[in-house]
Amino acid sequence: HHGQQHPSTAPMPRPPQQQEPTAAYSGRHRALFIGINYVGSSAELRGCVNDVTTMQKMLRHLGFPLQDYRALTEDASIDGNVGLPTKQAIVDHLHWLVDGASAGDTLFLHYSGHGTSVEDRSGDEADGKDEALVPLDYETAGIFVDDDIYDIVASRLPPGVRLTAVLDCCHSGTLMDLPFMFTASQENLRAHRGMAPRGAFGKKQRRGRAGGAAQVLMFSGCQDDQTSADVSNTASFDVPAGDSAGSAGGACTNAMAEILYNTPRMTFAQLLGGMRDNLGRRGFSQIPQMSSSATVDLQAVFSLWGSFTATY
Repeated sequence: HHGQQHPSTAPMPRPPQQQEPTAAYSGRHRALFIGINYVGSSAELRGCVNDVTTMQKMLRHLGFPLQDYRALTEDASIDGNVGLPTKQAIVDHLHWLVDGASAGDTLFLHYSGHGTSVEDRSGDEADGKDEALVPLDYETAGIFVDDDIYDIVASRLPPGVRLTAVLDCCHSGTLMDLPFMFTASQENLRAHRGMAPRGAFGKKQRRGRAGGAAQVLMFSGCQDDQTSADVSNTASFDVPAGDSAGSAGGACTNAMAEILYNTPRMTFAQLLGGMRDNLGRRGFSQIPQMSSSATVDLQAVFSLWGSFTATY
């Protein structure tokens, strides 16, 4: 068990809501979910482990085959759980996620937990700060900075691989160190609703780092200087109740799930705008961001498969 391959004789399901190029199904699917509540620490959160379950349900709803997947949480009962989200386990499983990936493969990464920012040591951040994930054992093992995530994940994926990441944590806007960024402000979405998106992408100032060869797309709960809300009761979000009805969860994860459950086909712009509206309607100030290895066609239909620079 433990999230290894479950061979199935059933044919691969088509995504119920999205028109996908057939090439999207030529490769393997692999997913990693990380949810950290920091139970018993002064930094305890309540909803991050629930977010893993929410995200797994959302992927199934979108037709993403959960066959080769793993979760790192403090709750051994979580589907696919293989252990605690320590720094070493996160490093090992990020390697596992991308190892052996080849053209046509589809990968998914979800992280819900604390994020932070620290002084930039490599000199590649315009604001002088590196963004970082906070593992369960951060007090002894330390944090995990965006440069490392880039080196392990984005830089090692070959062309033709698609990775979508959702990072629901503070200071997460540029956490994968990708070169293009779009902030879903009302101004940006209004200005770029019917246009090529390049102008709305703030080019992240970095020295000598391209976006890598693969198609890497990251959704984050907020901008680098914002915090991401941990919601005490996610019942206000319109997502299927399931096990975690009325329990805690990340605002970003739930705002995204609500949109994807309730809107059959939407563009990238509509998804980001919908997430922002969902959060704003509930009084959250955080503005979702999307960063990527290449410019995204905001008018293309949102999909977890294939190229996001092409028009389907």
